[in-house]
Amino acid sequence: MDDPKVSSYFSTFGKRITSFLHLRDSRTDNLRNNARIHSRDGQSLIETCLAVGLICLLFMGILQVSQVFAGKEILQHAAACGARTKTVGFNWWMTLKSVRTAAIPNCGNMLEPDIEAGDIALNQMMSEKPGIFWDWALNQTPASEKFALEIARIPNYLNSPDEAQARYVLNYDGWENDSLRISVSGFTADQDQGMLIPDDPDVASTVIDFGVNQTYPLWVPLHETFYGADSIELSGLSSIENHYSHYLENTGSEE
Repeated sequence: MDDPKVSSYFSTFGKRITSFLHLRDSRTDNLRNNARIHSRDGQSLIETCLAVGLICLLFMGILQVSQVFAGKEILQHAAACGARTKTVGFNWWMTLKSVRTAAIPNCGNMLEPDIEAGDIALNQMMSEKPGIFWDWALNQTPASEKFALEIARIPNYLNSPDEAQARYVLNYDGWENDSLRISVSGFTADQDQGMLIPDDPDVASTVIDFGVNQTYPLWVPLHETFYGADSIELSGLSSIENHYSHYLENTGSEE
């Protein structure tokens, strides 16, 4: 054991073992550190996804609530138009047309006239270079072919003598499925005869309470998270003085 060569051999061997152990510990620490870093990255990704999901859910809820409030205001406007139409002596059919046109934003897709969706000029410009398309867009005045057609058809619709003719002038989903329901204090609606019949012809109400109700569809994605149905009942109410007697002779009917 006193041989210098043997002592040198064991000394060298010991140093190598020590170096190996240090290297192994160093690699182990590096692996652990890398594992911690990857674990933190994965945790951050999951947290980000959860936060974005909650923000989107909140945004969808706010959007749906805003649409419901807008629908409520439209029904209030429709009720005011119906009350004004009734108080000057128009019959049930004219009152119904007035309410329908006032509630167009709540009545879904336009069925008649049937026009193709999309803007022809916009579709043609989509194939141009971005710079040309941008310059063209900045020089345009926003317009809607559908809106222009609606504005042109509404007077013809209001002048239509009956439902059969009116349906081919202008029509919407909400009109077709009778989602709008009208109630007038002191009157009963006779759908077959197309008139409002006074509950008591001898007693004229001094105030008309005109109501418009609708089963309003909830169309925003994920609305089931906040409300357990696909629709909600909305209503609009307008009260106005009943002064049709100043315009028409009250005979107890509206033929």
